[in-house]
Amino acid sequence: MLQAKTSQIFANGSDTYLFHMMNGEIYVMHVGDATRSATNLSNVCVRTTPPGSLSGLAWGESMRVVDKDAGYLWSDTAIAKRQDGTWSLFIKGYPADAGCTPNSVCELCARGIYRVTGTTLTSWSAPVLMVIGSSVPEATVTADGKVWLYWDDFSQVCATSNQALGARAPNMAAYELGDGGLSSKMTVSYPEEPFETDTTRHYATNANPIALPSLDASAAFTSCF
Repeated sequence: MLQAKTSQIFANGSDTYLFHMMNGEIYVMHVGDATRSATNLSNVCVRTTPPGSLSGLAWGESMRVVDKDAGYLWSDTAIAKRQDGTWSLFIKGYPADAGCTPNSVCELCARGIYRVTGTTLTSWSAPVLMVIGSSVPEATVTADGKVWLYWDDFSQVCATSNQALGARAPNMAAYELGDGGLSSKMTVSYPEEPFETDTTRHYATNANPIALPSLDASAAFTSCF
């Protein structure tokens, strides 16, 4: 069950869940409830026959929600909830018939970030390609209600056919628009980090943004370091 980057643990009512990949398909795992958290789990049961709804998925169980029928192998996941209550699930997808050598220019440029949407966490729309030549999605919702998508961008790899540039692939961000598309992408930078300017270092692969509720919370977080 640790075959790819999972989503962040997220709340749905008093219960918590996460999305993960197994064998190129996406599963949702019930990891916490009102009295128990993920740290209380000693094992997880993967349901071969899924329940009819999310409420039937017991704590410590996981079930498949996105399969390979769309012709893609799925891996990394990210989740965000819109203001209207709809969930946006972002998934890194790779065409099952691409035929590329692993980690080649062909393979890096065939990766894409796809989005499925739904209201139940178990039934999803058809996947829509949001970004091509990309990897490792993450998502968050800001105070203004915007759903932001972050990803590792291989545009330079694809433009130059230089696979080595994949180690320096920058992080990008864009937010969902009302028409279902994305805003223009913006480069995410980390000015105080050595990897930002030291080209001998592998660039950060992905980020997990957390929206802190206030300046006091930000100061408290910063004081931890």
